[in-house]
Amino acid sequence: MSSRPVFEGRLRRRRKATESARPGAAGVCHALCACLLLAAFVGCAHAPPTAGSRSPPFPDLVISDLLSTDPVGALGVKPAETFRLSEIPGEVLLVEFFSSRCPTCQRQAPQLEGLFRTVSSGALAGRVHVIAIGAGDSRRDLEAFQRNQEVSYPLVPDLWYDLYGQLGSLPRSPVTLFLRKQEGEWVRVDTLRGRAESSVLLERTKQVLERQGTPAAAAPGAQEKEYDPPLGLDEAQQRAKALAFLSGIDPSVRDVRVVDLGGGRPVYGALRADGKPIGLYARISSREPVCDVCHAVHFLLVFDAAGIVRGFAPIHVSKVGNHPISREEAAHLQSRLVGRSMAEVRFDSSLDSVTGATLSASVIFDEARRSAELLPQLRPR
Repeated sequence: MSSRPVFEGRLRRRRKATESARPGAAGVCHALCACLLLAAFVGCAHAPPTAGSRSPPFPDLVISDLLSTDPVGALGVKPAETFRLSEIPGEVLLVEFFSSRCPTCQRQAPQLEGLFRTVSSGALAGRVHVIAIGAGDSRRDLEAFQRNQEVSYPLVPDLWYDLYGQLGSLPRSPVTLFLRKQEGEWVRVDTLRGRAESSVLLERTKQVLERQGTPAAAAPGAQEKEYDPPLGLDEAQQRAKALAFLSGIDPSVRDVRVVDLGGGRPVYGALRADGKPIGLYARISSREPVCDVCHAVHFLLVFDAAGIVRGFAPIHVSKVGNHPISREEAAHLQSRLVGRSMAEVRFDSSLDSVTGATLSASVIFDEARRSAELLPQLRPR
């Protein structure tokens, strides 16, 4: 089991230049190197990779609950409850990650539909396939999306971000991954972020099909970046906030011990006045949003040794327009979380959300569920 949730956030401080300019030939050399690196970065940002060694195969995602009226015609797979990406035949596969509630994703839908219709007939039929995965979406959500957007390309619900999470830190949706079949395995060779016209999608597809570009050397979205907005709390402030919240739940709490599980923010274990642990824990969690116009979510979760949620407090949780949720809305989220087992938390948008903050609520519930993975490391051995 992982030593931290799949999506454990890492707050990165902005790096400031620490080296001063060097005089003479050395300074010229450094400046020249910087220019060359910048030129290489700019060139790579607007075109598929053209050189590099073969990257590892794309994760062979297990697809279930597919929404498609014709899976054979659309993906070349036989009707089944589950199948793997590797079972999809052809030469190129476009995998789009999106959210049905993301405004940009909704505007992207007609463009992807146009591409899907183009590659489903003529010379590209059977050679190119399209599949879209709804991060944080249930089957019901995607059925509504299918009706409202009038799309026919295959859709896959990913309510618990399980598929999304296997790809590391993806850019915010919509993001389209271009995969090419090599030696029987799918390998990513290009990535398109944000909305793109169907003509652009088709041109990129043809480039990949004509083998223009080599497998990408890095996982999509692997670059380090800060949360937007950042948490805005240093280590001492985080500890103080955790202590204050824990003591508000249990007045016998007098101090906290830091439990560093590695790879992310620590968990704070509550202590009595005599220094003995209480079996109550606080954790500050951060999650990048799925939607490209949404803000990051930061919140504090308190749970006991049995994995029961004992408290929830937003640090930054926003809704449509990136306005903070109200006290009443925060109280609603708390009422839906407190008293539930983290391992059994299941998000229901009709009950657990607040108006205009469904995406924020869904990642909060998902993070609470994944926090259950920490329990074996927190319990006394």
